[in-house]
Amino acid sequence: MNSLYWTAFAMGLFGSLHCLGMCGGITVAFNQAIDTNKATNLAFTYQFFRIVSYALLGAISATFGYLFTDLKVPILPLLSGLFMIFLGIYLLNIHGPLQLLEKLGYRIWRKVQPLQKTFLPISKSYQAMAIGLLWGLLPCGLVYGALALAVSSGSPLAGFTTMLCFGLGTLPMMLSVGLVSKKLLSFLQQPWLRNLAAALFIAWGGYFIYSALADPHQHDHSHDAKQQEQTPKEHHHQH
Repeated sequence: MNSLYWTAFAMGLFGSLHCLGMCGGITVAFNQAIDTNKATNLAFTYQFFRIVSYALLGAISATFGYLFTDLKVPILPLLSGLFMIFLGIYLLNIHGPLQLLEKLGYRIWRKVQPLQKTFLPISKSYQAMAIGLLWGLLPCGLVYGALALAVSSGSPLAGFTTMLCFGLGTLPMMLSVGLVSKKLLSFLQQPWLRNLAAALFIAWGGYFIYSALADPHQHDHSHDAKQQEQTPKEHHHQH
């Protein structure tokens, strides 16, 4: 699998330690006034469409990134590394660029939130689907950091796949709410564990930036994606 996809998956897996309070709460809502089997089905429906919403945002973001793939300066890999460092700062609860993006995102969310409330409380599949799709617009620094990776992927399909992997990375933690013991959840929410994840992202981002400057094409996923698109055309032209 492309290293970018593994990076996105790891970002979702470790970064979701920060999001249990915000995103995990919606899973708990499925357990109110409905039987256990139905609650589980609705939770999985919501999670599936939440991941789909991330993937769609990834495809849209990568479309804009594709415009910069011909630049000689490795802007997109540098952007990915920078946002990974921002994500580490975000997980440390230090005010930084991702918090500023969240404030901008709240302007959009205020318009979406009244629509979201029309599907609450969740008791039917279509309501879980709608909430899942709308949840991708919730202001979240973790999602913004992952979208920076999607931008650097080089094509809408690669951006879609990048955010799909990110969403799958968040899945274990989100599903753990209400399905595992409170002791395990309290362990996962310990500050030292989140700080460790933050340090890993900062180091990872620094490596991305170093690699991009040392060898512009080593982590230039957008360049690789464009080459893959051009190769079949060139092969066809030769025949």
